[in-house]
Amino acid sequence: MAAKTSTKSKTSPVASARKRRPLAHQPSSCTALVLSDGSKRRQKEWALYEASCQRLEAESQELRSFEEEEVAAHRLWIESHFAKELSDMRSLQIKLMEQVELIQIIEEYAERADLSLPLAYNYVMQAKANDALEELWNELEKTQSGRSDDEEDDAFEEVWKEFEDFFEQEYSNARERKRSDEEDSSHSRKKGASQKSTCDRPRVDDEALKSLYYKLMHLLHPDTHPEQSEQEKAQFHAVQRAYLAKDIEDLEKLYQAVTSSTESLFKRDEASISDIMARRKQVEKRLRELQKQMTQAKLHPAWGFLQRRQNPKSLTRYRQSIQNELIEDMVNLRYELLQVESVLLGWEKKAKRAAKSKAPKKRQSISNQAF
Repeated sequence: MAAKTSTKSKTSPVASARKRRPLAHQPSSCTALVLSDGSKRRQKEWALYEASCQRLEAESQELRSFEEEEVAAHRLWIESHFAKELSDMRSLQIKLMEQVELIQIIEEYAERADLSLPLAYNYVMQAKANDALEELWNELEKTQSGRSDDEEDDAFEEVWKEFEDFFEQEYSNARERKRSDEEDSSHSRKKGASQKSTCDRPRVDDEALKSLYYKLMHLLHPDTHPEQSEQEKAQFHAVQRAYLAKDIEDLEKLYQAVTSSTESLFKRDEASISDIMARRKQVEKRLRELQKQMTQAKLHPAWGFLQRRQNPKSLTRYRQSIQNELIEDMVNLRYELLQVESVLLGWEKKAKRAAKSKAPKKRQSISNQAF
């Protein structure tokens, strides 16, 4: 029995040691107390910031050269090679606008004077031939608004009687409402207090206003920037006025102005990582807006014109395509002008038919009176 107990005592620690496993190392969640070197992170963020700035500068330069050079060169080339087609097109456009305006005048006159379109065409064309369109409209306004003084007095008396009756009825209703309001005043006060507590909650716009205000104060406050220029002091006071007026648009404009004007103060060694990241986000936002402008500019026919002009074959193909487009536009303009002129010609024919149908009746009546 003693031997058995000794063997058990020898083997039991080994078995327990085999069953035990070392605990895995768990990293601490308290990282605020651990010192870390942010130089690598700053270098990385600064490299990203410089890359976005260079991209913004390159694309803005490309857009600026397009607006200043390519558009002007394209316009001069078009005017020099298609002068006759452009002049014909402009004359057709002017003529079409005049005819469309004449149709609108005739339709408006017919509607206001309660006349048929052919008769209104006669009146308007006669007035236009005599250069008396303004007098024609003045006569129409006089006939529509002309009433005698007695009629105006009668109308005024009717309106005054209606007003007196309405006032008496409203006065009696107001007295009844006042009594009911005095009885329910306590109940309405309780409701007003409960609604006031719900309406005093902060809005999302107020939070955005405060965050933008704090950003500007971080950039312009004299405690953080003691050596301020006169422009920065004026911007600081303007930020305070815009915040008191709750004008978020002015604050956004001031933020753009401040961030663009403080490029010289923004240095790599002195700026924090959060400042570099915020500035990079702002540059990327301007880059996205510039890319939208670039997509619109690429749809313009002048995009890439300077490069196209160096290749004679591509320039001749482009010239042929422009000529085809001008011919198509001319055909469309002539078709629209033909339709407008056909409308006017139809009114003119109807007016002549009406005048001819009335003329024989007058002659026949005069001949009967003579006999």
